Parts: sequence; structure tokens; C-alpha cells
Amino acid sequence: MTASPSPSLEEKWWSRAGLSVVLFGLGLRLVQYLGNPSLWVDELSLVVRVRERTLIELLSQPLPMGQVAPVGYLVPTKVVVLLFGESGLSHRLLLFLASVLALALFWPL
Repeated sequence: MTASPSPSLEEKWWSRAGLSVVLFGLGLRLVQYLGNPSLWVDELSLVVRVRERTLIELLSQPLPMGQVAPVGYLVPTKVVVLLFGESGLSHRLLLFLASVLALALFWPL
């Protein structure tokens, strides 16, 4: 068995710098999410559609007034709203989790 070489000082520095950037990004996203800012107009119109339609209607009927949103976003958002109630935080939960996942996936880069 050969021992794996230990990382150099430069590799350790880059690793710590990368981790710092990812943690900083996570902190920024968390502050923004927990600050619960007002919903934008386009978000509000989707909130209304998610609130007024059933899961089946979200799957089968197009959104009015030329609105476009993927079913893969509308249906999970409806489920989250059913589980956690009507709030800006629940409507933005999936987007927050996706951004955290993106930070984790960018870590190897």
C-alpha cells in the first residue's frame, strides 16, 4: 500500500477559499430567504394560480394571460403550499433549496 500524498499548502488554501465562498453564498441566500421580502408581480400571479387550482388543474390546463411555468415547478410548489401553508416563504422554498443545491454542486468547481 502506498500512502496518498498530502495536499500542498496551496491546495489547502484554495480548498479553504472555495469553502469560504460557498459558505458566504449560502449565508447571503439564507439572509435573503429569511428576510421574506415582498413577492414580485410575476411571483404573485403564479401564487394566485397555485392557490386557485388543484393539482390536476395545474397539470392539465394552461396558465392564463400567456403565463408560462414548468409543471415541474408548479406541482411541487402546490405540494409545499399544501404542507406549509400560504406564505411567501413556502412559495419560495423550492427556489431557495435549488439555490442551496446549486452551491453544493458548484463546490467541486
